Order: sequence, then structure tokens, then C-alpha cells
Amino acid sequence: MVSQLQQLQQKDNEKQHKKQVQRLGAILVLCKVQAHMNTETGIKMHFDKFGKVNLVLCSVTTSKAYVVFAKVSECTAAKESFEAVMGNRFIMVYPCGTSDVEDMIKIPLKPFQVQKSDDEIATMEKDVREAKALLEGLESQAQADPEDETMKADVEKAAATLAELQQELSALKASKASNEAVHTPVKPTEKKPWWATTRSNTFDNRSRKLTVSNIPESSSLLKQKDHFAQFGEVKTFEPSEETVIVEYSLRWQAEKCQASLLATEPDVKVEFM
Repeated sequence: MVSQLQQLQQKDNEKQHKKQVQRLGAILVLCKVQAHMNTETGIKMHFDKFGKVNLVLCSVTTSKAYVVFAKVSECTAAKESFEAVMGNRFIMVYPCGTSDVEDMIKIPLKPFQVQKSDDEIATMEKDVREAKALLEGLESQAQADPEDETMKADVEKAAATLAELQQELSALKASKASNEAVHTPVKPTEKKPWWATTRSNTFDNRSRKLTVSNIPESSSLLKQKDHFAQFGEVKTFEPSEETVIVEYSLRWQAEKCQASLLATEPDVKVEFM
């Protein structure tokens, strides 16, 4: 009996959730949205140009997102736009159907978090500084008259206000950092030569140790380990007055160093040991 009541309550909750979603306005569905682009902030920033966006729901597991507009005309304008969604032409856009609503109600509703600008963070930091100054002044007055109950109450209120401002400031900075992390492009890694990526390179038993001699007095960088580390992982480094002996972890790193030194320092002699 209890299980049947629970099932009925669950069905009623799903119906109410479904009606709530349908009452929000015109809904647009995005599919084939990549995980790093499937964020409420980025999607809302793109569709704000078409009208008021009441809600954005993201589902990373299904690569879908749902945009709820306040008016049907705004939803239609966004659907018929030829502009690529967030610059990605592979993202498909279509109006929400019955099956989409069934998937949409499985995503918990939550208020949209608007990205805060640098001006808002600067204003909040100013408020925090003023609250700190006020609290310090009240504390000094309270120390002068420790029996004043009114002053103690003012100190407690000022401390609570400062704590709330600091918490809000931390939330603003965290929101900004998360949005910057999402939109920060990935730096391309250094491309290795084809012979350095093959499996046979693991069994390369050729020498990885170089001897650098005939170093001119003006080339002081050739006697520093950091200069050789730019070509790869340096296992051993033995500088002396006349020569430098450097050993790399891989053969191709040593060959890269040799080629660079011979091209930039024609008088220097570089040989494998």
C-alpha cells in the first residue's frame, strides 16, 4: 500500500514538473553539443540576442541542451537564424516536442547563474574593504567601552555583514574562474618527429650523450643546464672549462639539440659519445 502511494506521489510530481516546464514558454532543443560548450553561461550568452531567456537546462550525458524563451516569436527567431550556435555549425537546433519534454523533466530545475563581470567584482571588493574598515572602527570603540551592550551588538552585525560580503565575493570569483576555464583555448602540444613516436624508439640503444666543445667565451648559455633542457629531459649535465657533457633521456632529443647547436653555433663542435 505504501509503495503504491509513493508511486502515485511520484507520478503527480512528474506531472506538475511537466506542466511547469510547458508553462515556461517556447522551448528550443540543441543536440550534438560538445561537453566543453554545454554550459548554461555560454548558451545563454548566445541566445540572449534573440529575446528573454527564462531558463537553460544542460544534459552533458545526452549532449543536449534546452533553451526556454519567454515568447514563441523569440524562439522562432532563434530557430530560423542562420548564425551558428556558439560558432559551431555541427550543433543542431529544433523546436521541443513531446519526447523532448519527457527527457527535459528528468533534469532538475535550478536558477540560472549569470556570469559576473570584472566591474561587479571590483564593486564587491570595495564593499568588503569598507565593511572591514567599519568593523575595525567599531571594535576599537567597543574596546574603549567594553560594558556598552549596544556597541557589542553593532560589532556583531558588522562582522556578519562582512562575512556575507566575503562569501559573495568568493562566489563571484569562482564563477568567473570557471567560465574562463571553459572558454580558455587549449595550447597545442609540441609535434614530435614521426620517428620519435614509433614503438621502435623505445628500444633505441644508440648513444644519448653529447659532447659540446670549442665553446666561445661569448656563448655562456652553452654552459647552463636550462639551455639544453629546452630540447628534452636532461638526465646528466657535466660542465667544465672546455667542454660540456649532456645526456638526454631519448635519442631524438639529443639529435634535436645537436641540430640546433650546429645551426646556431657554427664554431661549436657537437658529437655523440
